[in-house]
Amino acid sequence: MYYNWPAEKDIMPYKKPSTVKEIELLFYHTGVTVSAIYVFIHLVLSRVLSKNYDQRLELSHDVLMRIRRLVNSLMSRVKSTSVTAVGDNQRSIQETKVYVDRCQQTGEQLESVDENAGWTRINLRLNTLTDVLRIYHTDMRNISDFESLSFKTKLFTDQLKDSSWRNKKQEGYSNIIQSVREMKGWFIHGRIPKD
Repeated sequence: MYYNWPAEKDIMPYKKPSTVKEIELLFYHTGVTVSAIYVFIHLVLSRVLSKNYDQRLELSHDVLMRIRRLVNSLMSRVKSTSVTAVGDNQRSIQETKVYVDRCQQTGEQLESVDENAGWTRINLRLNTLTDVLRIYHTDMRNISDFESLSFKTKLFTDQLKDSSWRNKKQEGYSNIIQSVREMKGWFIHGRIPKD
């Protein structure tokens, strides 16, 4: 077995690839790979992040609307006296002349004497909560702020549940019910007091 040696003209000299060419090819392939990874991550992450952001916005909107409804319903139950009945819109320039302002921007004053009891305290806390929520909604940046807000709302609801005015109100209701039952018993048994 003999091998035919190729002719001189068919033999091509081997050229060693230069280092610069190899580095260029390496960077080219790396750039294409990184670009493909970036496009893939951008497509996936942008959808996930936008969905997460939309859910967070929807949650904050729902919470704010519920709190607004709660604040409005509680503020509608607050007993108050108008500004004209209290006399805050009157001013006297001289001793004989008293002017009554038709439009004066003063807050309503509550009927209760004690500033820190009952409806006044609830109204002040609700107004404070409304202001805090308004500031929070404008400055909301990350989820840790939302956790502190949920903690504060839980504290607020616990304070409302544990307030002493509720217990006094419940005692008054039970006294009224007991008195009505006692009077019904008098009528049923025929022992109606004469005085």
